[in-house]
Amino acid sequence: MEWQLDCFDILKRPIVCEIPALIRHEEMIKAGQTTVATSAESLPLRTKSFMPKLKAILYEDGQIVEYLQDVQICAVEPRKSIEDLEDFNPEFLDIFMEEHALSHNPKFFYQTHGQGLWTCAFCGTINAQDVSECRQCGTGVAHQSVCSVAAISSSFAKWKKHHEEALRQQSELAQERRRKEEQEELERLATLEIEYGKKRQQSLQRALEEQQHKKSLKRKRKIWLIGIVCLIAIGIALWFLVFQDMLAYYQADKSMRSGAYYDAQGEFSALEDYRDARQRSVDAYAMAIGQLRLQDQLEGLMWVEAQGNTKAKEYVYTIAQELEAEGIYLAASQGFSSLGAYRDSEDKFLGVYRKYVQQQPSMEFRLEGYQWLLEQRYPQDALYAIALTFFEKDDADAAYPIFKALGNHKDARSYMFKLAKTLQLQSEL
Repeated sequence: MEWQLDCFDILKRPIVCEIPALIRHEEMIKAGQTTVATSAESLPLRTKSFMPKLKAILYEDGQIVEYLQDVQICAVEPRKSIEDLEDFNPEFLDIFMEEHALSHNPKFFYQTHGQGLWTCAFCGTINAQDVSECRQCGTGVAHQSVCSVAAISSSFAKWKKHHEEALRQQSELAQERRRKEEQEELERLATLEIEYGKKRQQSLQRALEEQQHKKSLKRKRKIWLIGIVCLIAIGIALWFLVFQDMLAYYQADKSMRSGAYYDAQGEFSALEDYRDARQRSVDAYAMAIGQLRLQDQLEGLMWVEAQGNTKAKEYVYTIAQELEAEGIYLAASQGFSSLGAYRDSEDKFLGVYRKYVQQQPSMEFRLEGYQWLLEQRYPQDALYAIALTFFEKDDADAAYPIFKALGNHKDARSYMFKLAKTLQLQSEL
């Protein structure tokens, strides 16, 4: 018998040869029997599959029967890979192997062809009708039947539906957990803000009552002194009023030097335009608020600085630094912002505000904060270096919004997509 082989490459494209691959195979066959021609030596190196066509038969009596080119005695379809399934996922094969107790994963579909030929699902070898085990890998037909196109396609469709449902549920659970955490954080911040407001209001009320009491005492003392002066004489009264201002100024100065800053502030304030009483009153107030906690000091000093006291700028700068060291970034950034171009306050403000944005639990808030910083000309390279530090520490939640805000700066977008996969942010993918 003489066979012609039409050879195909890995993409199932015909391999064109100047000389067709021919195989001569001599075998005694009886009526109704079939034979298969195979050879590994006569085929081109690129051959991945072939289709044998019978060309001629020489009978014992010398008769030769030739067949036309288009008459196929045996036609073998190209083997089909399981990976060609639409939306194929390798995880499916592990589940399929366990479900059917297979020793290893199938790679191809089990196919039957004309004249009883069949394709092994595990190695892709084409076997004859009377072979019960694959001649290449030894896998029996019993394990081959579960790997048919219909069986695998049906199993894959069920697995795909279950897998998509599991992914959807995981995504919903993650979103719900984030929403719950954000809500709890907002409630906690609201509670802290209310408590802080109450304490501050109480502190201010006590200070106001104390100041009013002192002013009331001073008024009584002043009325008493004026009464005495009026009894002496109008002229002496005028002189005494001047002397009284001098005495009050001396008393205020004494209170200032003894550390009674609230007393000194009230006393200097009562003197109004006398000498430098107004400026000394502001100075006494600045010293008095130094006895409060840092945040209250900062607010008071910002007011003093707004009154034109140039010395207050350095105090505001120092307290803002202390608040930054204690991690109270929002108050510290407000202090630096109030100073304008004083020293390096503008750069300090952006740096501290970046720390405040960084510590916020809401990813959306952080993203908007970083975008605002970039609009204020915060150095992109510095923000990029911070993001890389978080990335190297596997802190995806902290690094992601920075890379996203950087956009096309260097390779920030590449990092953003990597982190989006880690955080399962489907909208970014």
